Amino acid sequence: MLPPSDGYKDFVNRKGWPSYVLQAVVDHQFCFWNICCKMPGSAHDASVLRNSDLFQKAHLLPKLSGSLTPVRLLRSFPGNLIQYPPPRLIQ
Repeated sequence: MLPPSDGYKDFVNRKGWPSYVLQAVVDHQFCFWNICCKMPGSAHDASVLRNSDLFQKAHLLPKLSGSLTPVRLLRSFPGNLIQYPPPRLIQ
């Protein structure tokens, strides 16, 4: 998937190559709760979560013990956002 030519700089991530941010949330049984891939690579992780349907509907999620919010839950997993190098295009 190639970024649009208009606004290309928005898609360049902190590693220097263009990308989209993919957010996927699974539960303890590895069932997907939410998948979101609409933000450009330069977007901050918190912005991606804040703009996702998951965050907008967080009040519908099951209550967890303590005061664990979706943001704290996301940050509690090490390596929760993995970036892969861009594929090499063969011409």
